[in-house]
Amino acid sequence: GRLVAGAPDSVVTLIGRGFVATTGVLVGDSARPTVIESATRLRVTLRPEDRAAAGVRVLRVVTPPPGGGTTDVPLPIDNPAPRVAIGAAPRVTAGAAPMEVTVEGTGFVSTMRARVAGGAERALVFEGPTRVRVGLEPSDVGRGGDLTLTLETPPP
Repeated sequence: GRLVAGAPDSVVTLIGRGFVATTGVLVGDSARPTVIESATRLRVTLRPEDRAAAGVRVLRVVTPPPGGGTTDVPLPIDNPAPRVAIGAAPRVTAGAAPMEVTVEGTGFVSTMRARVAGGAERALVFEGPTRVRVGLEPSDVGRGGDLTLTLETPPP
């Protein structure tokens, strides 16, 4: 499985071949605790900073001489899925002028997008990992009823 930025899981299992007792794993120039389970399987413990943000981390698997070598393993770290807080759905008046609504929750990132029903993208102001503001157009709230607002987190 893929890791999610900020997630508490910190142990990654790597499958390969030729692992020996002296095989280690580096992230950047820093060694990480490594447990060799067999010649084809090892576990590495990542630090919180290794998975703090979405992107691709490179795990460098190093087996020293004699007969050793180095292999770089890309490890994708995904953005967390945004979650809106229960009861945080804002109320607006049908037919109102353009406005901003504040949405609170978790897993918000600065690169996320907001869409209203029908797929039209709306302006989004990122205030932090738990709060965003979304601009609504008069056509979004022209009729009464529920409006579906989707927050999308793009891949890293």
